[in-house]
Amino acid sequence: MSIRAPLAFLVAVGLVACGASPERREAPDKPGSLAEPTIADKNKGKEGAKGGFFGPAARLPELEVGLPDLPRDADLAEVRLRDFTSGKVRIDTRTLRVDEDLVVRYVVAVTTPGGVRNISHEAIRCDPNESKRIAIARTDGSWGRVSRSEWEPVSNVTYNAVQFSLAKDYFCGPMGAPRGKADIVKRLERGLRAPTAPNY
Repeated sequence: MSIRAPLAFLVAVGLVACGASPERREAPDKPGSLAEPTIADKNKGKEGAKGGFFGPAARLPELEVGLPDLPRDADLAEVRLRDFTSGKVRIDTRTLRVDEDLVVRYVVAVTTPGGVRNISHEAIRCDPNESKRIAIARTDGSWGRVSRSEWEPVSNVTYNAVQFSLAKDYFCGPMGAPRGKADIVKRLERGLRAPTAPNY
């Protein structure tokens, strides 16, 4: 009799006794339970994956979405953003949408201290952390599409501090997926006060 068979049997018994299972993940807040896989978990190793707020992720195919209506003042919710003191920022809660490609699409109105208001249609991917500008409102009340609308990384620097705050404090959940529209709108309308500086 070969000694390999009983040896293999003992190894198998040892693994079962130890409860070894490559599929189990411990949830940090609920020891012993199975944690829900994040978007990053589901897409690890896929082509095109890159780092984001929440680790490696792969982009889903982007939907073709039309431009929204221009915002009405009654639908604009003012938000306080991280380290952003050069104007008033408001989000259109009526046309904000969270689509099946996990992209948050929204209209933002930024009013400068001098009273000039700029309105743009933008999008944010929570995982990986990216944003892009899709269109800019013209003075005649129509949209003008951005000629080179490309996804760019979001970071907490002056030129995209608005997108950084929206992603971290309003749009994106703790596990990397976007929040639902109702949750986002509630956060915007109740005036969630973001910290004046990142706490991480």
